[in-house]
Amino acid sequence: MKYALVGDLHSNIEDTVAVLEQIKSMAEPLQIIGLGDLYECKISKKKAKNHSTLSLVEAAEMPIEFTNLLTFPSIIGNQELRIMRTTGTTLFQDFPEKIQIEGATLIHGHQFTWLDDVTPKRKKWNSHSFFSVTVTTAHFFTKTNPYQLNF
Repeated sequence: MKYALVGDLHSNIEDTVAVLEQIKSMAEPLQIIGLGDLYECKISKKKAKNHSTLSLVEAAEMPIEFTNLLTFPSIIGNQELRIMRTTGTTLFQDFPEKIQIEGATLIHGHQFTWLDDVTPKRKKWNSHSFFSVTVTTAHFFTKTNPYQLNF
């Protein structure tokens, strides 16, 4: 099984549509899994500490057109956690903190400490933002930073 891991979409409809179209155009089917931060919280980390009863409209960018694109499972990201904290809702409580696939554990970046000496190898790919993963290699695509990571 090959996977397309998408994350940090931050409620961006245009980029999400482009990424999903690119994934669908791949020669072989990919199972899509979200890596969190699908939605954008409008409240900063600092201000979030003082809010717990905001409406979803006040706290998050959640257009229905974007939500309808999210037809795949996802782990929870810090944006979803902050949306729940600032609104007092449990909207994303069923998003797991991690997903296991073929011996790999998928987590969102807020769950571990980044090392200063990790530098991914650059490799030319396309212009959209997604991961294509096999057991030993991940391809990370962004508009400006295409990377290949070897495990």
